[in-house]
Amino acid sequence: MRAVDGASFCVARAEVCALVGESGCGKTATALALARLHPEPPALYPHGTVKVGGVSVLDASPQTMRRIRGKRIAYVFQEPGTALNPVVTVGKQVAECVRLHRPGMDPAGEGLRFLSMAGLGNPDRIWRCHPHELSGGMKQRAVIAMALACGPDILVADEPTTALDVTIQAQILELLARLRKELGMAILLITHNLALVAEMADSVHVMYAGMIVESGPAPSVLARPAHPYTAALLRAVPRLSRRHDSPGARLRGIPGSVPDPSQRPEWCRFAGRCDGETARCREAAPPETRPADGRTVRCWHALGAEGGSR
Repeated sequence: MRAVDGASFCVARAEVCALVGESGCGKTATALALARLHPEPPALYPHGTVKVGGVSVLDASPQTMRRIRGKRIAYVFQEPGTALNPVVTVGKQVAECVRLHRPGMDPAGEGLRFLSMAGLGNPDRIWRCHPHELSGGMKQRAVIAMALACGPDILVADEPTTALDVTIQAQILELLARLRKELGMAILLITHNLALVAEMADSVHVMYAGMIVESGPAPSVLARPAHPYTAALLRAVPRLSRRHDSPGARLRGIPGSVPDPSQRPEWCRFAGRCDGETARCREAAPPETRPADGRTVRCWHALGAEGGSR
C-alpha cells in the first residue's frame, strides 16, 4: 500500500514551502519520511530519493541519521503535549538537544536562550517545569525552542497551531516568521489553512491521495489555480466578505472523500469528485505538465494543458 506516491519538491534555504491538502492526503506521511521517522518495518522506501544538502537520507547509516535528525531537519509536531516527555522537565529536554547536536556549547545557557527566543517569559521558571504545568501555547513554544536549539537547516512545522486558540496561533506564526528571518532557516509548513499559506509561504504544493497535483509560487497558485482540486479547496474557504443577505448562499464543500490508499484508481485520483470530469479522466492518469508561472500540475484539463482549459 503506497501512502505517498508521486511527491517531488525542493525546499531552498530560508524558503517557506507549504504542503496543503485534506486530511488523509499524505502530508504528514511525506514529512516524516524526510527523516525516516516511520518505523521500519512496516514502512518501506522502495523508490525515490530524499537528499538534505547532498546527503542521501534513504541510504544513510543509523549513525548518520542521528546527526541528520534534529541538526539538519527538526520537527514541530501537531500535538505539543505528546511531543514532550511528561516525566522530564522542559529544561532537560531542551538541554539534551543542545548536548547531542551542538557539542561544546553550554546546554543550560543555550537552552535558556532559545526558550526566551521562542517567546517564553521567565525562561528560568519554564526550565524547571514539567509539561503538564504549561498551557498548550507554552508547550508549543517549548517544542519550537527544542527544535531551534539543534540549529536545523529545515524546520518541519506540521500543523503547528492546530490545538491552540486564535490569539496564540497568531503569536506562534509571527514567531516562526521572525525566526526564519533571523536564523536563515527554511520551513516546510504543513497546514489546512490556505490564508496562512497566502501570508507566509513562498511556494505551495497541493497534495491529493498521496500525490502532489499542483505546485508553484504561492501567489500564482492561490490567485489562479490550475488544478480543479486546488480550486475546490479555495472555494471551500469561509470568507467574511460573503453577503449575509443572500438567502441561498452556502459554502461549497467537496463531495466524497479521499480514496483509501489500498483502493486508489489507476486513472485520475480526483475523478469522481471533480465537477469537470470527462471520459478521458478515467482512461489514464494525467502526466505532469507545466502550464505557466513556473508551476506544475497533473490534470487532463488544467489551465494551458493539452485537452482544454479551465
